[in-house]
Amino acid sequence: MMRLAHILLAGILLMLPGIAIALEPKVQAAKDEGMRLYGLGISGEIIPYLEPAAEAGDVEAMYYYQQGGRT
Repeated sequence: MMRLAHILLAGILLMLPGIAIALEPKVQAAKDEGMRLYGLGISGEIIPYLEPAAEAGDVEAMYYYQQGGRT
């Protein structure tokens, strides 16, 4: 039972950085544009838009930044 509690606590703590992050408006706008381009299938052009958000610790931006680098 204690092991399950530790696993749940670890999961919650891992999710906190993604929840707690608030991007600056300029960085958020760039991330939104990068996500829009990715959605249109223009993943080769998302890197400069998502890089500031990824460097700021935005987990979603990190994922899509990595995906854009693979194409």
